[in-house]
Amino acid sequence: MKCLVLAGGMGERLWPLSRKNFPKQFIKVQKNHSVFQETIARNIPYCDEFIIVTNYEYRAIIANQMEAFQGLPYRCVYEEEPRKTTAAIVLSCLSLQPSEYVFVVAADHLIDTGECNGLSYKDSIRICIARGFR
Repeated sequence: MKCLVLAGGMGERLWPLSRKNFPKQFIKVQKNHSVFQETIARNIPYCDEFIIVTNYEYRAIIANQMEAFQGLPYRCVYEEEPRKTTAAIVLSCLSLQPSEYVFVVAADHLIDTGECNGLSYKDSIRICIARGFR
């Protein structure tokens, strides 16, 4: 399964910590990792490749933060201009096989991997995989 990571935010909502050239998803928030890195780490057990959709201006930040995951397969899709969520997903999926499963996640959300309504994050993902994402 491919993990499509939406990491194109512009750094407007968490000001003054985040800035246009260093938005909130790249700020170290907990455990000395950024929210972006937490997103990657949380989904490694379920995905064989990460496709990171982001702004070209963030390429060095992405490369630097992905060094924490040495050898993890990933590639970047750079948006020339922000096109919102649906367009980012569709354009990123055009290079994939139609039969490929894609798990879409946002890189700027803190997610508690504990239980919610009796299910953990891990259990929820495994149920979706087992059911073929129906």
